[in-house]
Amino acid sequence: MRRLLAIIVVIVLLWGIVLPRLSQTTTVRQREAWLEQKGIDPAAMFYTDLPLLD
Repeated sequence: MRRLLAIIVVIVLLWGIVLPRLSQTTTVRQREAWLEQKGIDPAAMFYTDLPLLD
């Protein structure tokens, strides 16, 4: 039971603190701007129908 609780706490900390802070970094913001400039939907980046990435 403690192991499950520890895993849940780690996930909550990563999702609620670490990832939001990472999204504010310069690197991530530059990448988001580049994707937006190219008209690329980041949610579709794993699909093969993105000719802009070629």
